[in-house]
Amino acid sequence: MHAEWLVLRGRPQLYEIGVHFGGGSPKTETVYMVPEAMQRQPPEVLDALGFVANPDRPEFYFVQVGVGVIKTLTLEKAVQKLVRFLEERRQQQQNSESRNNGLVLNFYGEEEMAVVAEAFEKTGHKNVFLDCVKGLGCVETFQERNRSKNLSYSGPKVSVGAADCFFRTEVRRGVAATELVSRSKAEALHQAVEFFLEGPATYRGYVKEHCFPSLGPRADAVRRRHRACADMFHLEVFMAAQLKAQRAQVYLEGVFASPEGAASRRELRDRYSLLASRVCRALVAAGFDLGSLRRAHERDPEFAVNSAVFLDRGSTGVTQRLKLMDQTVRCVRIVQEYFRPPQVKAGGSGGQGGQDDG
Repeated sequence: MHAEWLVLRGRPQLYEIGVHFGGGSPKTETVYMVPEAMQRQPPEVLDALGFVANPDRPEFYFVQVGVGVIKTLTLEKAVQKLVRFLEERRQQQQNSESRNNGLVLNFYGEEEMAVVAEAFEKTGHKNVFLDCVKGLGCVETFQERNRSKNLSYSGPKVSVGAADCFFRTEVRRGVAATELVSRSKAEALHQAVEFFLEGPATYRGYVKEHCFPSLGPRADAVRRRHRACADMFHLEVFMAAQLKAQRAQVYLEGVFASPEGAASRRELRDRYSLLASRVCRALVAAGFDLGSLRRAHERDPEFAVNSAVFLDRGSTGVTQRLKLMDQTVRCVRIVQEYFRPPQVKAGGSGGQGGQDDG
């Protein structure tokens, strides 16, 4: 499964979701949306994503060579269409194991998984994870567990010809590198998994060890971390403003880098906002949330998050670690300033620790 979104005011705005099933009868379904928050963006933003507004009606279309002109849907109708597709696929399964256990949806990363799950729940289709989809998988986690194999996935990049379009994706397994060609972004991820496994993603070879129940504890933890990141929006805004005011040098590397599979996605946020967002995500990944950070600073106004939270995750070596050290210390100090009680702040200015941002 593949999804794309823009982050506007701390909230993901989904504009594309695609599902691909391989096997003997491969099939793909892709839906497009222009949420209300995106409709208020400048026309050039929508144009860069392939969307065109109808000047006579409140409608939008996705336009691309080889795809044609597709009318966008509301989130509710888009999710409903995907649910029908999933249910039909479930019914078509002839294998008894699939019939008994249900479908397994594979995403690249946890964030993508949480964003899509939130969209299904918001539109009243949470039951699809009970009745139809029984398992979830995360390719990024699979890569982390197999670091010694040096697995790499660039994310699909569109390639438009005279009358057709397809997607190219660079993948690597050890020293073996190749370029995959697919008809959709969701198919690109499917092909990448098969390349990593050197064969189909079977139950024994992939699902049993690397996937988990769609309504189990691990799925709940993914959703919980997603909500914790959303709760940190005001901290994120404060940090971005401070970094910009300080004209800080920004390095989007290591733990602060874009997830590998998301490198081809569009971003409207500047480098300061991206860094602030990734700092908050690193905090959540380390087990913090807004409440625990606030309580820690209330107990000790000089509390500081250990820099190892950032430097021990995703750094590739001593050189990169040293490069990110100053940036990490700066961000930790900004977090301190945000939560520091107003009477303790120098000059009575700075953070917003007294606000209830949750």
